[in-house]
Amino acid sequence: MKKYSLLLGLILILGLFSCSNSSPDSNEIATEESLSTNVTTDSGKETSILSIKVGTFTTDELFEAGGGGCGMTLWKPETNPQKEGSLFFHGLEDAMSFMVFDSKMTKLNRTNSRGENFYGQQTEQTFITEDQKITVQVKITPGAEGEIESVNIPSGTITVITEGKTQELPVVGDAGC
Repeated sequence: MKKYSLLLGLILILGLFSCSNSSPDSNEIATEESLSTNVTTDSGKETSILSIKVGTFTTDELFEAGGGGCGMTLWKPETNPQKEGSLFFHGLEDAMSFMVFDSKMTKLNRTNSRGENFYGQQTEQTFITEDQKITVQVKITPGAEGEIESVNIPSGTITVITEGKTQELPVVGDAGC
């Protein structure tokens, strides 16, 4: 009976945490974001039930993986993508998208898009990894057009969903050629 009570308590706690949107700890290494849901046990210790590392990539790494060129690139606010890297890239329209999960460049396919159109993008897009284990939702606000076929992205959110758990990452970026 005690096992069932403990299990039921854990399920309730997990349900509460899956409904919350906590942001990654700002003290983590700049090149990786830990996406985890923590549960506090009866002893007061936190236990991670899910951990995915979202890393950054350089332009060279993106081209080596078969991406790059025209498209949308997103990075952490208040960082320099040339120095600290980017979090997300999506080529034009139905081209491949890329993110780094657990230090591995990962391809994603767009499964849904809606909203305002600009440079082969839309303001709300959904992507899934080739193994269908990770879903990525991208919602952005397009800003002013740049001088050379580009649009500034002053704010947005990448939402990573895996194993029923969700984590949001604030982003900025640009789209164009």
